[in-house]
Amino acid sequence: MKPVIVSLLLCASLLAAACGGGDNTADNSGGEAKFIPDISTPEGATEVYARGIETSNMSLIEMVVLDDEREFVIEQFQKNFAETAKRGIEWKLEFKDATMLDDNTVYSHATYIMLKDGKPTGERQVGWVVFIKGEDGNWRFSRRRSKVLTDEMNKAETPGGNGESTPGDGEKSPGNQPDEALANEPSGSDG
Repeated sequence: MKPVIVSLLLCASLLAAACGGGDNTADNSGGEAKFIPDISTPEGATEVYARGIETSNMSLIEMVVLDDEREFVIEQFQKNFAETAKRGIEWKLEFKDATMLDDNTVYSHATYIMLKDGKPTGERQVGWVVFIKGEDGNWRFSRRRSKVLTDEMNKAETPGGNGESTPGDGEKSPGNQPDEALANEPSGSDG
């Protein structure tokens, strides 16, 4: 009988610890549900990336960055987070037009909204964010591919850029669609 009681108590304590004392919220106060990072889907990886930036959480950023880009990207995020803290600002991210390029590549248009004292300052940065599916099945942020896509899309939108259509041709020139901009980029996976 005693082993059964001990087992039940052990299970109950493990369950309570896993659920935050029985209240599955960030601070056990009945507020917002606890965030559990999941990079097994593009949506989950996008959420981890956004929360990492919005909360300056290096653990989340480290989780979602491609291994072969990790060292440089982590260094850049550390600098950016330090500058953000120094300036007393925060960022809110909004994503739209998430698109699967292929089975291993997803891209989305991102708007980074600057906040001061929790309110938008009016300053925004826009770009494209690319996630790559690794051999382990998890999705990770590729800074290099995101930069390539953002640069190509910006060039296409700039008057006189490669993507500007000529008068009367009725269609946009190649190179001004995300699929085309990423077509020559390897979508290789990362372990």
